[in-house]
Amino acid sequence: VCEPDLALLDAALDSAAGLGPQGWEVCVADDASVAVDVAAHLKARAARDPRLRWTRRAERGHIGACTQSALSLARGRWVLFLDQDDLLAPHVGAALREALQRHPGAQVLFSDEDKLDPQGRRFEPHFKAPFSLEALRAQNGLSHLTVVRRDALLAVDGLREGFDGAQDHDLMLRLAERWPATAFVHVPAVLYHWRVSAGSTAAAGGAKAYALQAAQRAVQDHLSRTAPGAQVEVLAGTGWLRVRHALPQPLPRVSVGQDDVAAGPGKQARALPGVLPVTLGDDGQS
Repeated sequence: VCEPDLALLDAALDSAAGLGPQGWEVCVADDASVAVDVAAHLKARAARDPRLRWTRRAERGHIGACTQSALSLARGRWVLFLDQDDLLAPHVGAALREALQRHPGAQVLFSDEDKLDPQGRRFEPHFKAPFSLEALRAQNGLSHLTVVRRDALLAVDGLREGFDGAQDHDLMLRLAERWPATAFVHVPAVLYHWRVSAGSTAAAGGAKAYALQAAQRAVQDHLSRTAPGAQVEVLAGTGWLRVRHALPQPLPRVSVGQDDVAAGPGKQARALPGVLPVTLGDDGQS
């Protein structure tokens, strides 16, 4: 957490009760908040509830480093990521346990989500598709809620510094390099409520341009390991990325066939000029 609104922080921590009566803990790192009451508030809350484990960083490290500090406190088999002012659904624990029973080999669970306006009203639900690596390269569609097996997190050294704003995107890409798509399980339920506030990416993707730039760096770094020669670019005004893969060398030869009878007289002659320029090799031969 960093300079949190304490009322919203309490609401976020209270929502962890949806995980069930036992078998969980909340790990919080205070990223050197200037407000002196943040540490005091966490200390008092931890005294009332031993499930809260917390630490205070001596200096500000920003999102990646702060999250790593919180992860260092974790003892559970699974790690769930929760922002300091968002909420978990009351049935989150039941939904996750059911998913794990159905998919015991899962390494990552991700759920549907919606948003919360300043009055606490839910809107704009995001119902997600099954995991796709190409889709992940275009945008972190997993986002909230994500739950990762702690052993898997340790295997990739957790979150990295230098990707603040897209630290979770970078993490998912590195996990996808180690585990197949079947290890990423979609839980078809709205388990996370993303609070909209001024300047947050929940309000508008462009609110944090640095997050999109960090995502571009994360995907490019991923491609350097998995698809050498590929380049990633930002699709202006969309908040999406596009990957351009390098063409193989030598270029493949392509043969084009068409049923003259089905096409009808004269249609083949009209169709082929639109196909040949993009299917012939540099030497002009098929």
